[in-house]
Amino acid sequence: MEFVNPPFFSRPVGYAHLSRITGPGGTCLLLGGVTGMDETGAITHPHDLLGQMDRALLNVRAAVEYAGGQVEQIARMRIFTTQMERYRELLPELGQVWQRRLGRHYPAMALLGVASLFDPDAVLEIECEAFLGK
Repeated sequence: MEFVNPPFFSRPVGYAHLSRITGPGGTCLLLGGVTGMDETGAITHPHDLLGQMDRALLNVRAAVEYAGGQVEQIARMRIFTTQMERYRELLPELGQVWQRRLGRHYPAMALLGVASLFDPDAVLEIECEAFLGK
């Protein structure tokens, strides 16, 4: 197992942004909670679900590619949001953001409503796993 911290993410303290595990069956990427943060760790669109989804998906894509993968290799994703009702209202717009950032690749997914996230300006956080094969 190797911990990977893309240079365009803020410096992690007490955690890793991404784990890359390589074994006889291939390589798996485990991406920890990704928000709509910039390289300094600041949320780029405070309390704006659509803006944060756009930046978070950009961050997911960049991290997976940095670690040697491609969007099409993302196998599972979990989206946590503090704005479930707003998420439902914005489904068409969120779909457009998704397609702009990840194309038509739709992995196994879960959407979870949560009371809060670590960063008080964050309304969305994404975790995912990608399988790169051999």
